Amino acid sequence: QKEAWQEHKRECKCLKSIEPNFPPDSVRLVGRIVFKLLGQSVACPSEKLYSFSDLQSNIEELSEEMKEGLKHLAQTLQIYLRVEIQDASQLLPTIDIFQIFAKVSGNFALSGINFIYNSS
Repeated sequence: QKEAWQEHKRECKCLKSIEPNFPPDSVRLVGRIVFKLLGQSVACPSEKLYSFSDLQSNIEELSEEMKEGLKHLAQTLQIYLRVEIQDASQLLPTIDIFQIFAKVSGNFALSGINFIYNSS
């Protein structure tokens, strides 16, 4: 638990800032990814095998409906993270929120999970 506190502390702060609302799991997941990409957390052993940058986003293959859903999730993420990241310009130039959602949603689709609409 102590090892995970650095990551959880930021997430907890974000969750408290939007009470009584609660973001979908997909938004929380991408929030964690953003914090990892910003280098604010310790890498876990599996990250030695795979890198997030290795994932394909396949944006060109997404339907317009899927792109709209991902845009909505990206807006929700900005609201969720605003207590930690007040302005998207604070993100590193290599962090593209839409690309992150596209990468994660593509991998969820491969596993049969509806990334956009599932919140549990």
